[in-house]
Amino acid sequence: MTSRLVWIGACLCSTAIIVTGCSSSGGTDGGTTSGTTTSSGTSTSSGGGTTGGTTGGTTGTSSSSSSGTTTGSGTTTGGSLVGDPCDPTATPDRTCLPFGYICDATSSTCQLPTNSLPCDLSVGCAPGLTCVSPNGSDKGLCVQTCTSSTECLDPTTACLAFANTTACVPNGCGHPYVPCNAEGTGDGFCYAALPPSPTFYCVQGGSIPDNQACDPAATRADGGSGLCVAASLCVAFTMTTTACLPTCAAGAPSYPDGGPGCEFGAGCVALSGGLGACLLKCGVAGDCPSPYTQCVTVNGSSGHFCVP
Repeated sequence: MTSRLVWIGACLCSTAIIVTGCSSSGGTDGGTTSGTTTSSGTSTSSGGGTTGGTTGGTTGTSSSSSSGTTTGSGTTTGGSLVGDPCDPTATPDRTCLPFGYICDATSSTCQLPTNSLPCDLSVGCAPGLTCVSPNGSDKGLCVQTCTSSTECLDPTTACLAFANTTACVPNGCGHPYVPCNAEGTGDGFCYAALPPSPTFYCVQGGSIPDNQACDPAATRADGGSGLCVAASLCVAFTMTTTACLPTCAAGAPSYPDGGPGCEFGAGCVALSGGLGACLLKCGVAGDCPSPYTQCVTVNGSSGHFCVP
């Protein structure tokens, strides 16, 4: 039997690792099990949510001039290319990008740029976002303007000064695996972006306890009730099965002693970069508490872990 353990959470993108094989006997083992990256995508939520507010399904960077004029935040009038067909695999994109749009990978049509993507001030951004230029040029970045961090849907952002306004931008922090200030004081947890970036981001914590189902699309809109508690991430075992899992250091960056590790009875499984998640170790499926029903090996390791 084969299943996938998919990190939905922080640090800019999600990563899948192969989880294979059922165990009927044998003991448990400790330590860190390094997962092999097999696919990647865009992060959506976590024990705080996505990191850096990035959005997938787009290609390229903005350039040249645009057609159309802005009306409000991110809408255009006259000469709009929204809905025009494009090829998301084309490199470079010559259909949408030169005119201030993006080629959406899902619909294969030109669309207005989304959160954290480059934009053209004369075209604007997707609804709810504003094209803000940090240097006074006609090029900028799509951001959600705000007056308070409670307005920032992305749990990895905070309402901070940006150019000549305040916007929901990535919320930096000092060192990974320590509490940080997200919306309030000490209500987030610090994670590192994927290499080679040395930047650390503060991810908002919520109220869902460990080993309980979580919502990969959860935001601050519900007051954090759909987010994992701080220091945990939302991990998907299948397309429909998720759980909040404690995080651990499966590699650098880490504490000086190599931590944080996992509690007794759990092992650290690498998700992406040096970030890992703590899974309960097992010998047979009967060792696994609800909601876990299977005891499997991860990436061919000798250890066995409980999964739903």
